[in-house]
Amino acid sequence: MSNVGGSGRTTHVIAAEINMIKYQAERVNLAAAVEIGRRLTEAKALLKYGEWGKWLEESVDFSQSRANKLMRIFKEYGAEQLTSSNSDLNPNLNYSQAVLLLGIPKEERAQFIIDMDIEGMTNQELRKAVNERKQETYITYKNKVYDLLNIFWLFGFRQRRSWLIFLAINLVTQGALNLWLNNGGSLIPSYLIISLIIGEFFVFLAELIGFSYFIKEHKKGRILIYVIVANLLSLIAGGYIISVLPV
Repeated sequence: MSNVGGSGRTTHVIAAEINMIKYQAERVNLAAAVEIGRRLTEAKALLKYGEWGKWLEESVDFSQSRANKLMRIFKEYGAEQLTSSNSDLNPNLNYSQAVLLLGIPKEERAQFIIDMDIEGMTNQELRKAVNERKQETYITYKNKVYDLLNIFWLFGFRQRRSWLIFLAINLVTQGALNLWLNNGGSLIPSYLIISLIIGEFFVFLAELIGFSYFIKEHKKGRILIYVIVANLLSLIAGGYIISVLPV
């Protein structure tokens, strides 16, 4: 450990001071990003369709991707969350941590912060933890897809046409459901399980209509039973995922 200029200060102390200054600067950066995101959101609501990109470039020199990130930071870490004593978020969250934690859905973030004790983690360690949680979610969803395929097979669907229709309809319905859930459900973002139930109901209707109209391999009664069973299991699996993983 080096002594600097005989002053009694060491490189270890200097490094600690630099890291503290960096940490404090990132706290300021997070607050600034929230306020910029707030104003970008306000401006976008005032602009006509097609004017957003041009306004960003000419007025504030932002790309749309950067603006979208700042608006999301405002949405996820609004000033009321940063200053409220009732906030579920860690009050010591800095900008780098906040950006990395965007990879964890809002309704799961507070518990993730507690479970991982992120105050003692480096950014690299936090990035790894977020990616591992995403991988867990991916594996769970992959198993859910396999279950749907097995159910379709067990109900006696064998024709190539039936499987192509099945894959096409599920690509649309499950993709739409994931978009709905990832946005927290536009009507009730605080209650993801209710959003899941609403989403699965519309998936049920869409699949019932689509399968009944396009698939001719079996009678509509069997198709109805399949759709009920598949969506019920999907709802149960989705509810479980919501309870234990960031979906």
